[in-house]
Amino acid sequence: MPKKAAKKPTQKVNKIARQDALPGMDVGIKEIEDAALDYREGRDERMAATEVEVTRKQALIAVMHKHGKQSYLRRIGDKVLKVELKVEKESVKVALKDQAPAAGEGSETRSDQR
Repeated sequence: MPKKAAKKPTQKVNKIARQDALPGMDVGIKEIEDAALDYREGRDERMAATEVEVTRKQALIAVMHKHGKQSYLRRIGDKVLKVELKVEKESVKVALKDQAPAAGEGSETRSDQR
């Protein structure tokens, strides 16, 4: 039986306890704070799920390489399972930014506007 890859501990979603303010405490806008905390929890859950997805994708790629497969096709019941190993394409990233002028150099501008 093949060994399973060691499972990495997944990032636990940190939930913040929500409490009502005590008398005399600075009170913010509860609706904004609740919406912000809901968003934060959802974002953290998505990020944790992404980690699991990446780990499983890497395991699938490793198994495809192990079996020397570039593609795999199999009917399972009334469904068809299709896996294709894609080779990363070479790419570049290009950025064109304004350069801050050196001391004493200024950008050429026209001051004789009419």
